[in-house]
Amino acid sequence: GILNAGGLRYTYEGFSLYSGVTIGNADTIDVAYETYTPIESSSTTTVKVILKLENADNPSVVTTYTDYGNRAKTTGAAWASVPSWTVNVETNSPSLVADVQTVVNRAGWASGQAMQIFQMDDGAETPDTNEAQYRRPNSYTESTTKATKLHIEYTAASGVAPKLTLMHAG
Repeated sequence: GILNAGGLRYTYEGFSLYSGVTIGNADTIDVAYETYTPIESSSTTTVKVILKLENADNPSVVTTYTDYGNRAKTTGAAWASVPSWTVNVETNSPSLVADVQTVVNRAGWASGQAMQIFQMDDGAETPDTNEAQYRRPNSYTESTTKATKLHIEYTAASGVAPKLTLMHAG
């Protein structure tokens, strides 16, 4: 989803909930990133975001902006300069390996649980009064085939190295 915090500046912060993540507690994350398919082209200003995972074993979907802000989060991966987006051209996020590893290393993590990723404003931009500082990907409700995806490659405790791609569904 996309959340508009409102106020004196337009702040669009989003989240993606991925259910059924089949990575075990003892597995090693080798590659992890989100893939976004833009619903519209955006290129007028630099956008800086931080991508954080919810630091929880099996998170539920965010219901309000307050709920969004109160969730425990990982340290995050800074995306210092989100590139221009062209409608329907996929863009990958920076590496989320450290944050995904943090979640799967939790004592209560088990294969099949959900992961939630927050796309957060980094707070560094000068406040503005227009909607130029954002990028808008497709959500699952807008397109089941173009929704944000989480791609993870990992080495299982058994030594097998499968790949997993999950579609944002909520």
